Amino acid sequence: MNLGSVAALRAVRTVHERYETQLAAVSAEEKAAVYAGRAAGLTVQEIADALGRVQPAVSRQYGPFPPAGTGDPDSRAAAVRRLRKASATRRRVVERGDLAKVKAVAAARAADVTWQLIAEAMGQHFNTNVVNKFKPLLRETAGGVEAAPVPPRSRARLSPEQRAELTRRVRAGEPVTGLVAEFGVSASYVRNLRRRR
Repeated sequence: MNLGSVAALRAVRTVHERYETQLAAVSAEEKAAVYAGRAAGLTVQEIADALGRVQPAVSRQYGPFPPAGTGDPDSRAAAVRRLRKASATRRRVVERGDLAKVKAVAAARAADVTWQLIAEAMGQHFNTNVVNKFKPLLRETAGGVEAAPVPPRSRARLSPEQRAELTRRVRAGEPVTGLVAEFGVSASYVRNLRRRR
């Protein structure tokens, strides 16, 4: 391995470690916001809505929950604001981390670093997940390999009215693909609504 490859591999490791550290910090803040929301009297569904996630995912990640506290409307509103802020911060860290990782992996691949070494630098044993995650985000050019634009992770935030309308239409049997396109939600979210009948 030449010096360029060693430096590129070191950059992959540094970017990955920085991302993991930042993600751990924002995850801890998000967890604190979840439990503060519960203490303020929010239901698990209200917490999930504020985070922009589905309730089963929030329950898996943070449950079991303590009994809900009895909060006044001001403390409940403050808890929702804290949850939204924590969620937005987490999304920013993930999006920036994804972009930095893709750029580091592109530089490593341009320096002829193998996928196995890249995976090991990220603390993983070589598996196809690393290749499947990063290879589509790389673009081969005449000058080597570069990072293709990373699509932003977007999550539709449905208002209670939109969620009720989506639920009604799911129960009426409308096709998943049309609802996904119209409401900007994932197909798995729609299927979860269908299962909850």
